[in-house]
Amino acid sequence: MGLDYIYQGHYLPLGVPALCCIYFTWEIHGGRAARGVLVGMLAVLAVLLPLNLREAVRAGQELKQKTGAFERDVRKRIPAFVVAERHFTTDVVPRAEKLDLILRSHKANGIGIFKEMRDDPPFQVEALHVEDAALDQMILHDGIVSSAGNSNGMSSLTFALPEARHIYAVRLQYAYIKTGNSWPRLGAYWRNSPVQQFNNDAASFSVVAGPDQPTWALIDGKIQTRAKVRTDRTWTIWIDATIDQIRIRPDSAPCEFRLSRIELLVPAA
Repeated sequence: MGLDYIYQGHYLPLGVPALCCIYFTWEIHGGRAARGVLVGMLAVLAVLLPLNLREAVRAGQELKQKTGAFERDVRKRIPAFVVAERHFTTDVVPRAEKLDLILRSHKANGIGIFKEMRDDPPFQVEALHVEDAALDQMILHDGIVSSAGNSNGMSSLTFALPEARHIYAVRLQYAYIKTGNSWPRLGAYWRNSPVQQFNNDAASFSVVAGPDQPTWALIDGKIQTRAKVRTDRTWTIWIDATIDQIRIRPDSAPCEFRLSRIELLVPAA
């Protein structure tokens, strides 16, 4: 698979002129029967026009939102390895390292907005341990945390650092074992506790398919359309701030959640 596979579907317009040439050739040399077929095709297209227009508007709005979010992250000085994971990595395309290479290549070649992308800051990785987290309406057993049934979406794990320090990012390796929601919403919050409260201004969220929700996914090298993902996922949350606490909320509904790894990306010593 080449490094341009994230543009799948974007090359279709390049083939449209060839299709137009085939159409006009058929109209000129195809005879009366061919012209009748063309008229029938035109009638079908006219009937489908409202549906196609509605779908095109929806797809265009979705693409505009995704493009705008990508450009905002680039201008926020978020480095390529985080942008690649956030905007292009999915259960179908989980290869964040390849996507990172694509973005770096575009930056090196001075292509469009990619040339504004921030270089990776020098950092080192430090591990936190789930056993050290303060649990609120959650129970830890065999590396799996379970939220209480009456938690009203407030179950959480809070990691307290020995002191406030600059953190570039937090990287989670996690999996949902059981969920009340088909599409659980994982939330990560951070703060410098003497001067901040946990709030949505210093937070990030990720919505994925639950373990029993069929979805598109790459399984054993093949794309499956009704896969149930129960393996670990990786999520990198860009912070780039001085903080002393990190809070993880697995979902608003009761769930069982495995946090296999939590790492801090901190400035290199």
